[in-house]
Amino acid sequence: LSLSELRKTPDGYPSDWSRDGRHLILTVSSEKTKQDIWVSPLSEDQKASKCLASEFNEGEGKLSPNGHWMAYRSDETNRYEVYVQTFPQPRGKTRISTNGGGFPIWSRDGKELYFLSVVDGNQTLMAVPVEMTGEALRTGQAKTLFPVRLRVGGLTGYTYDVSRDGRFLIPQAQNEPVPFTVVINWQAGLKK
Repeated sequence: LSLSELRKTPDGYPSDWSRDGRHLILTVSSEKTKQDIWVSPLSEDQKASKCLASEFNEGEGKLSPNGHWMAYRSDETNRYEVYVQTFPQPRGKTRISTNGGGFPIWSRDGKELYFLSVVDGNQTLMAVPVEMTGEALRTGQAKTLFPVRLRVGGLTGYTYDVSRDGRFLIPQAQNEPVPFTVVINWQAGLKK
């Protein structure tokens, strides 16, 4: 698929892009392999390619700050769990969550991985310490940060993020839609 073809794909959505601005990470649905993670170079002359595709659902790919690891969710254990593999060549898969999980997000320094855990309808934000050295990944024990009430779904499902200073942006689920502002071409403002 070319980037223009991916833009027309109704069953796909972006979940991340590389910090160097060269790659877009997408979750794309397929009849044969359910949801897969694709990587699309952000240039028209190169084609997108499958990064993770199996008989299971893989999605919500998020790149580590150094761009060498990708966190994602998969249902290969019959429920969604969070995993981490090397990037761009997937190797050395490590399971991060143990009691269900999804929507992984890296801390800005790459020393923690956050994810949403939903057990018996209760949503909890979790954190796992991470140490990356070369192609080795070491993780610590997952810890509960705090309960949340997120509206999961929409275009990508992501309803939280973490800032550089470690604070969380978490809009609480509400029955009424809440207006929000979308900033377009925000990268141009970073160059000032």
